[in-house]
Amino acid sequence: MHANQVFAFITDFGRKDGYVGMLKAVILKNINNNEFANVKFIDISHEIERGNLFSGMFILERAYSFFPNGTIFIAVIDPGVGSARAGIVVFYNGYIFVGPDNGLLTPFLNNGEVFLIDYSLFKKQGVSFDGRDVFAITAARLSMGDKKMLKSFYSPYLIEISRPTISDESIVGEIVYIDIFGNLISNISGDLVQKGYILFKDTRIPVVNAYSDVQKGMPLALVDGFNRLEIAINMGDASEIFHCKTGEKIEYIRSSI
Repeated sequence: MHANQVFAFITDFGRKDGYVGMLKAVILKNINNNEFANVKFIDISHEIERGNLFSGMFILERAYSFFPNGTIFIAVIDPGVGSARAGIVVFYNGYIFVGPDNGLLTPFLNNGEVFLIDYSLFKKQGVSFDGRDVFAITAARLSMGDKKMLKSFYSPYLIEISRPTISDESIVGEIVYIDIFGNLISNISGDLVQKGYILFKDTRIPVVNAYSDVQKGMPLALVDGFNRLEIAINMGDASEIFHCKTGEKIEYIRSSI
């Protein structure tokens, strides 16, 4: 185990029913007593929309690199729990990810080492709550160097990630995530954005450097702190103003206003 082993969690459990606490308790129960002081738990989010694999994947991909090397991520957004879908472990760039094989871990699969979790080692009567009964235990054992539950795995399930269409005049992408502030985050990389404007729902929106570059209540587009082009309202909620949902098209026009 690392001197200060970090376990990070992302789920759609919410806080009401105690499921998050159960995951953490199971990890502690399966770690040697003398290792308790070295364990740190960090919650990325437990408010992912129920069963929304893409949102969970999106937030996890944004967050993981801010964690110390060696962090073990337990990702449990699992609408297929109880089905034949597998559980997997991914070793990626010094991090470990544990979760269901349903696409949630897609960003780490192509360049990571992927292993199947051997469920025969986690026998339990009745219906299994895999986050508690498999993934948490697996994470605890991995932290102590135990990999006996892992088997080779070569064909994990991938979520198809949309890519923008790029031409000399414009880039056409889509809204892939709406954050708590109502900002509309696109799949267009900030590296592709300079001067120009956005066409979105028949509205021409300037690309600016800061929210305050437009008047209160006015729309704007900028490259956010995660290097994605987003649409926002200065001191407002763009999702409400534009009645937007994910998947809607956004076009960046490469010209000055």
